Amino acid sequence: MRWKKTHSKDAHAKHKPWGYEQTIAKINKITDEYWRTFFLASYGTGARQEEIIKIKTQDIKIEENLMTIRLNTAKMRLQAFAIRELPINPSYSIVELTCYEAIKAWVERTNKLEKEYLFLREDIKKATNLRYIRRFTQKHLGVNHHHLRHCRLTHCASIFNFNEYKLMQYAGWTHPEYAKWYVRLNFDDLKKSMGVN
Repeated sequence: MRWKKTHSKDAHAKHKPWGYEQTIAKINKITDEYWRTFFLASYGTGARQEEIIKIKTQDIKIEENLMTIRLNTAKMRLQAFAIRELPINPSYSIVELTCYEAIKAWVERTNKLEKEYLFLREDIKKATNLRYIRRFTQKHLGVNHHHLRHCRLTHCASIFNFNEYKLMQYAGWTHPEYAKWYVRLNFDDLKKSMGVN
């Protein structure tokens, strides 16, 4: 399959998604703890940048073998899955364990500092926070922030075997258009790996 822009809303589709382990390997090279954890949380949830900065410590429930992160979609329109809870299962793989441990440690650090938000810098405007995200994602990873969401949703379809409805729930989409695209992409890749055109 050719990886290029398929329509005006699929700007993320012009970049081939990184592999499951490759994504974490790239993030783990980052030495700055804030940005490393921020990107692991971004990938581990597939959250939009506007959603990730709105996460509060109270939105994260940590158990021994499960972490649940509550997201509130940033899209300003009626959403079927506007508020959703996304699991991270550390026993599934080293990738999920890496996300789990980093976020857990950052929650503990944030609680000690008595801060409300996990990643939002409250001393500057929201627009400045988002500008920093764009700048440092490009600096550390060489892509835009949405690419991490693109990778996660690709892996949800190809590794976790999400169907269209599960993808809609996970991503916070109202319509199945994007979900169908990811499921179809996975099917095309499977055919290619089996030598079927």
